[in-house]
Amino acid sequence: MNAIRVKRWQGFRVFGIDGSRAYLPDSALMRKEFGTHANQSKRFSMAQMMVCYDVLNQICFTSRIDQSSCDEIGVAIEWVEGLPDDSLTIYDRGYASFTLIYLLTYHQKDFIIRCQPKFNQVVQAFVHSKKSSALVSFPITHRGQRHLKQLGWAVGKDTSVVVRLVKVRLETGETEVLITSLTDLQRFPTQVFKELYFLRWGVETYYDRLKNQLQIEVFTGHKPEAVRQEFYALIFVTNLQTLLISDCEAELSEANQCRKYQHHINYNVTLGLMKNKMVTLFLEKDSAEIYQQLQNKFLKHTEAIRPNRTYKRFKDKNK
Repeated sequence: MNAIRVKRWQGFRVFGIDGSRAYLPDSALMRKEFGTHANQSKRFSMAQMMVCYDVLNQICFTSRIDQSSCDEIGVAIEWVEGLPDDSLTIYDRGYASFTLIYLLTYHQKDFIIRCQPKFNQVVQAFVHSKKSSALVSFPITHRGQRHLKQLGWAVGKDTSVVVRLVKVRLETGETEVLITSLTDLQRFPTQVFKELYFLRWGVETYYDRLKNQLQIEVFTGHKPEAVRQEFYALIFVTNLQTLLISDCEAELSEANQCRKYQHHINYNVTLGLMKNKMVTLFLEKDSAEIYQQLQNKFLKHTEAIRPNRTYKRFKDKNK
């Protein structure tokens, strides 16, 4: 295995944190362990998945499968201290909270969080201003103070955090508001944030990959422990597949120089190739040879990247 070159954005490892629900085999045991979800016609077993995903390197940094009623912001808060010091974590607007912003700031972890235009009075004033970027101070909210005290933090009513607000105009004409710790106006001009926030989309495509390619919701086990084992095993498989593909990049780049269109390695086909070698790769003495064989097979299964193609947004009805 070659040394993997870690891809970064201005020195940052870019993470996306998000959650998604997963159907489970329906049984009384599953309902008791993970909880349920109901639609108009029935109630069924369901779990909440959470991932912290390196969107540039396509590696799942950490993950969790929990009860369907799991508090996503609560999990994100638990993960704050474990984030690498060189990370930049991107969150969707469901994660905008004073508690999370305060703890990220306290632990000096950089972040971008999309928020509602009415998130608080400071954001509302910014939305109605002509400014595209502004350094502001968020005063603590009653809810934030109560939540932080529950977590063991001694915070007074005068507590505040300094953040930067940025407006991002979408192609639809809508304007999104981002809360960020990237306050250096010279290093991080306003125009970089649209493309930067869009990197969060990688975590959405990762869930698409888990559900549609790996079929993570088709659990073969019917007990909670089996579900957990299968979940974490599939997370491991995606990371191993990414490492194999990364080791093919140099040869693929060389081959692409002679092609009309750039090619990338086919995830679906290579996943099938891995299944037949997963056990032997870790049990046989000639694992390096098996690894090389997989790389060679990966390089034979590529597909062209057609320019100017657009794809419909992946909508997760269980999210």
